[in-house]
Amino acid sequence: MKSSFTTSNNAMFFSVKYSNLYLIFLSSFITLFFIFCGNLFGHKTKELILDSPFQVHKPPIQGIVFIIHGTFAHKTSWYQPGGDFYEALKFSANKKNYKIIPFHWSGNLSDLGRIKAAHDFVKLLLEYPPELKKIIIAHSHAGNIVFIASQLLAQQSSKKTTRSFQRFIARTFKTQTKKSSLAKKTVKELLILSRMVKTLKTEPTIEITYLLGTPMSKKYEPNYTILKRIINLYSKNDCVQTICGICKRKLPLHAQTINLEIFFANNKLSVLQSPGHSQLHAPAIAYHILNIFEELQKQKIPSWEQSNYGKEGKVVFFADGTFPYFAAQ
Repeated sequence: MKSSFTTSNNAMFFSVKYSNLYLIFLSSFITLFFIFCGNLFGHKTKELILDSPFQVHKPPIQGIVFIIHGTFAHKTSWYQPGGDFYEALKFSANKKNYKIIPFHWSGNLSDLGRIKAAHDFVKLLLEYPPELKKIIIAHSHAGNIVFIASQLLAQQSSKKTTRSFQRFIARTFKTQTKKSSLAKKTVKELLILSRMVKTLKTEPTIEITYLLGTPMSKKYEPNYTILKRIINLYSKNDCVQTICGICKRKLPLHAQTINLEIFFANNKLSVLQSPGHSQLHAPAIAYHILNIFEELQKQKIPSWEQSNYGKEGKVVFFADGTFPYFAAQ
């Protein structure tokens, strides 16, 4: 009896063992088959796998959020995956089904560096469908890169590009092309980009641009046919933004803009603090920045009347996670 029982158990053990091996072999074969088909037929097989009934579908992307760093900040981590601002921003971006794209540029402190960055940013922007909602968060001189990019995109209709921008471009390259190989290369790239933009059937637009401590200068002008709404966030304690009085903190009042002075506080009972330049990309701002426009639409702030745009106000960000407080200025 003992021998018979042992023999029976062994037979069952080997039966189960080889059955499991068979399933492992079969699943491996199917996986290799799909990989082979993917290499053979490209994206069609990839789409077939994604459309499998066993695949968990994610909601379609509703928008793209571009984060652009400022001067000398190309090696910093705050705007990249794993960085404090990026990770805090991801919290609200995921709720809206937005994809976050960090944009890297040289970080050079020059007009030429910003023009080159604007060219590269426009090329990146045009990689995404025009119907997809686009939002930009730009720190420091990145805001001026966005302004230049808006002028480059407006070349679809030559009348929409401002004369001051044309003079700025001409003046920059007049002084640079004779001694700079980068300038010569950039001129050629801008001509190619200009021809490409003029062939676009649909004019690309940016739904909302959030500026964080951008130095405001007359030579950098936003093109409002491209930039539909601009929310300028600034601090009076930001000594870098004004560049020793050369630049201003606020955008000129316009129907599509609003200037908001930023304050920090631990909670609603604590003393208000004005942040410095680098504090303008703090996680406390990132958690709520994508909701600012919607909140301004909801709140009926006294003296702002029908529209919150073309106005000035204040916003307080709280360290304890409380939603920001807005007030007219």
